[in-house]
Amino acid sequence: MDATFCGRPSFRLVLAVDRYAYPENRQGPDADWLDGYVHIEGGGVSTAKLSIEIAWRTEEILGFQREISALLSGEKESAVLEHLEEMVSATFVVGDPSSFRLNGYVTDAAGLKVSFDQIEVDRAELQESNAQLARLVERYPARDPELCRRMRSRTGS
Repeated sequence: MDATFCGRPSFRLVLAVDRYAYPENRQGPDADWLDGYVHIEGGGVSTAKLSIEIAWRTEEILGFQREISALLSGEKESAVLEHLEEMVSATFVVGDPSSFRLNGYVTDAAGLKVSFDQIEVDRAELQESNAQLARLVERYPARDPELCRRMRSRTGS
């Protein structure tokens, strides 16, 4: 299951989750690790592509989805994906009333890094990508009771 962010010029960033990394652990620190991957491709005259396997935390996906929702509603001026292992970074900022700018990078364990800067993503595209993230959050919710309490206290829900 994935969320795809498309932008101009010919850019695609895919954040994917395949499964819980430790499906037998329903609580504790290992309960909320997810196995997945990141795929990035883009370019103009030439094309760059990079796909890496990645370990996510449920709170990373949820946090990014909430930040994008706040960005889209005008409550925030940016939305940042914070990855614990720093293998992916993505930051959306307001561009003009109908679009946003995406900056960040994807890197692998060997140090190969693809950076992107000022990628234009229109509002409708970001709304669809955020809906895909929401479906990821629904499919892979936080399972550790302590983490769930902390996440609820941050949102007041």
